Amino acid sequence: MNSIFPLPHQLDDAPTWHTPWDGLKSAHRTPEQIVNFRDLSSIDPVHVASGIVFRSAVPTFATPSDRRMLQERNVTQIIDLRGDDEVAALPSLTDLGGCAVKHVPMMVTPWNIDKMLSGQPIGEYLAEEYSRMLVDSGERIREILDLVTDHDGATLIHCTAGKDRTGVITALLGVITAAPIQGIVDDYSVSAHAMPALLDLLREAAQLHQTMLPLHFTSPHQQQLFFASPAPAIEQALSTLFPSPQRYFDDIGYMRDARRHLQSRLIKRTSR
Repeated sequence: MNSIFPLPHQLDDAPTWHTPWDGLKSAHRTPEQIVNFRDLSSIDPVHVASGIVFRSAVPTFATPSDRRMLQERNVTQIIDLRGDDEVAALPSLTDLGGCAVKHVPMMVTPWNIDKMLSGQPIGEYLAEEYSRMLVDSGERIREILDLVTDHDGATLIHCTAGKDRTGVITALLGVITAAPIQGIVDDYSVSAHAMPALLDLLREAAQLHQTMLPLHFTSPHQQQLFFASPAPAIEQALSTLFPSPQRYFDDIGYMRDARRHLQSRLIKRTSR
């Protein structure tokens, strides 16, 4: 893929990585029913520290084994990016001992569903929505970044699918670490492979509670639209931050000292 970024990029005092990107790697076993789960270090296993930030789809369906896995990884903070109606339908994972759940609804303005269903290419649609999210939800994004920065233990970040809102936040965390954009984009794209399993869980939940799935989960065409994660979508959205991502973070109030503190946690010591 031809990148639209000036690679390699750098943010503040983070190192500029020159090692070639060699694809996604993960040292963590796959949870049983926490879909789309992985460590932030998947974006760049060579330089980004593992065990600090995890991402996933909604963890409501976590099994006892999944809960033990999260506790073994010292997950003591969960940041739920969903709206109130989503939380009401699928409650947050609040029964994980010693873990605080922070609810920060990331969407300030709703998705323009009609526009997507009108036939706009999904990659173009998502790029526009992600770009709008970066602007409209700046205050919420700063709050989320502050929660990650100020927390001593590991953090799990999730929305419903773990690819759109969660994908934007983890991409921004990748930018803060100066990880290769190719790694950030590849990690985002992986989410599409987890969507069939998520849809199965949502169907089971709907049957259990005798409720209807949202319309966009019932049509195969609409499922493809909602569960796609095409690489150009996140790449084009992130391109709006360059050539000066520092200015974006400053503008939303996530300042240099906070970024440097987070970099000290997310970047492996051997890489500095």
